[in-house]
Amino acid sequence: MQTIFDLNVYQPLDGVYHMQDATGVCATLIVGAERALLVDTCTGYADLKAVVGALTGKPCIVCNTHAHLDHIGGNYQFDRVYLNQKDFAVGCLYLSALDIRPAALEHFAQMGLAPDQTRTEQYLAYRMENVEALNMEEEIDLGGVHVRPVPMGSHSPGMTGFYVQERKLLLGGDSVCLLACLNFPEASSVKQHLQMLKDISAIDFSFLLSSHSKELLTREDVEAMLECAQSYDEAKTSHYADPFYPQFGGRMYLHESQKGKHAIIVAKRRIVNHAEDHKA
Repeated sequence: MQTIFDLNVYQPLDGVYHMQDATGVCATLIVGAERALLVDTCTGYADLKAVVGALTGKPCIVCNTHAHLDHIGGNYQFDRVYLNQKDFAVGCLYLSALDIRPAALEHFAQMGLAPDQTRTEQYLAYRMENVEALNMEEEIDLGGVHVRPVPMGSHSPGMTGFYVQERKLLLGGDSVCLLACLNFPEASSVKQHLQMLKDISAIDFSFLLSSHSKELLTREDVEAMLECAQSYDEAKTSHYADPFYPQFGGRMYLHESQKGKHAIIVAKRRIVNHAEDHKA
């Protein structure tokens, strides 16, 4: 591990750099012989463009897994960013009605990590002006390294993972991860999440990187995620309070797999219609 401009940079595989900021959010840089691909831009306080420049001098394509603010926060630092069009409305919502960037800046300042004045102004003014629709059918050729987008629409409708063929690596974003948060209004049901996990299990991957962990995971971890979704039981859940969006609290379900791996799902709170219950 090395630290570059306040980001902890790990190299779990050849040509793969997994970068974690102080809030625990990660971006991943895949470097080929001709080009590089940056997946996500973290929370936005760090000079991510400078970190990418320190790791590679190759031209870089930038993509977002989804449009939540902790993953598009550094988008303002790049000329063009690609995003699954299904998440455009999600991004607009979180950049307006659910904008937590002023609170995030206060948090960064408390950690001694606030961006300089120019970048602060760019960060607060950002409105997805540089975002274009990601072609979900097109393979990205980086030169000897081929990456294809993978639909993972459970955490958000347009949530997109990326499969790096030559490394047998799957980038799972916030859908294929050890803590799957389905408590947001735009998230899917647990049943739909389970089907998505079954679909991606057909991909020939050996390793997994997610957006909120520095660890290189394996298929056994994905098996635990599958078991967790299959066995989900609301009666065995506990209350979950979201630290940034308390209005989107949910029900947390913890599962230990047959191989001793742990996975968690946070599902939406069930809305109880007492009038209907009374009629029944």
